[in-house]
Amino acid sequence: MELQTLQEALKVEIQVHQKLVAQMKQDPQNADLKKQLHELQAKITALSEKQKPSVSHYQFFMACRCHHTGIHCVEASLCLTY
Repeated sequence: MELQTLQEALKVEIQVHQKLVAQMKQDPQNADLKKQLHELQAKITALSEKQKPSVSHYQFFMACRCHHTGIHCVEASLCLTY
């Protein structure tokens, strides 16, 4: 899955999570809401884990681009030395 697609999916799931949390505040003993919230948290965690390799690849790409184009890197720790 592409990084942008993963980020969009995460955004949607986080918005759903926020709505569920608001519902839970109104009805904290609702077992169905608790179950939905737990499942959604697992889904968000899974999407986040999928995103990690894409972010690392993007950071590496940007560091390489920095050195090949002479652009000053904002994040110096990502820069590679040649």
